[in-house]
Amino acid sequence: SNITANGQIFLTGINIGLNLDCDGAQLESPNGFAIICDEATIAGSVYLCNGFKSDGEVRFKDAKIGADLECDNGQFTETNAGHFAMNLLEAEIRGSVVLWTNFFAAGNLDFKGANVGHYFFLNGIKPSDNMILDLRSAKIGCLFDDGKSWPKAGNLFLDNFTYNEFYNVAPTDSKSRIEWLHRQPTNQFLPQPYEQLALVFRKMGHQDDAAEVMIAKNQD
Repeated sequence: SNITANGQIFLTGINIGLNLDCDGAQLESPNGFAIICDEATIAGSVYLCNGFKSDGEVRFKDAKIGADLECDNGQFTETNAGHFAMNLLEAEIRGSVVLWTNFFAAGNLDFKGANVGHYFFLNGIKPSDNMILDLRSAKIGCLFDDGKSWPKAGNLFLDNFTYNEFYNVAPTDSKSRIEWLHRQPTNQFLPQPYEQLALVFRKMGHQDDAAEVMIAKNQD
């Protein structure tokens, strides 16, 4: 923790028996990679929080994290085309992903194809105008979010995103969740996010909300 680095940190393929603790680290690699942990195996948690700051891509492609990815009070910046603020492409996180409490991102948060065993927290943050959240083909257990933390319209990608439930204090009404779906880009109609939402509402016993979602699907 409390690392200061000017340039790229390569941890590709590393095997860590406990935690990867980068609390308070200051990583600067503008237009490049701040840290690369592709195909890493980390038995415990990854801590990118408590004042963590990166200028450059934080990448955990195909990584396996045995517990949580904690990013509360972390700042992630990468707005150059072709790079991501966070790249978790097809990563496996057996615990939870924690993006809350002063979490800040400028750039693309890429969770395409990621598998999150427990919670995905997106709660209590103020998203930047260029924060993009890409959850296409990701799978998670429980979504714990709030409307104020959602990316702006056009910056949310949900096609083939699957989840089992919403946490009980997250928005669980059809009006809010249809507005959530409408944060997706409008250049292409994608039916799966509506069908997934209706499925979860039915599992929760919210039959009227499920019906409203399917009506919105047909209208859209």
